[in-house]
Amino acid sequence: MPQAIVAFFESESFEDAIRNVISIGGDCDTTGAITGSIAWVYYAVQTRGCEGWVKNEVEPSMLEIKKQAMVYLPTEFIEIADEFHELCEEINME
Repeated sequence: MPQAIVAFFESESFEDAIRNVISIGGDCDTTGAITGSIAWVYYAVQTRGCEGWVKNEVEPSMLEIKKQAMVYLPTEFIEIADEFHELCEEINME
């Protein structure tokens, strides 16, 4: 956990955070998941606020990373992510 947080704190972008955590070595899949989760929300919200995250109005580089990552997810995970995203949209519109 400490490595994941340090990798995020020393980053200047989402991609930079992921590169940082990979360069630390060790259990990169776990620390990468933690760092990526923190960094995605931080950099997405920093770009356009929570509404921007809900509407996918984030930096084009982040959207490209998301698009590439979604290819590797099983269909059921994509469906869960879509449902969560729809719920966020509903909450944001209230």
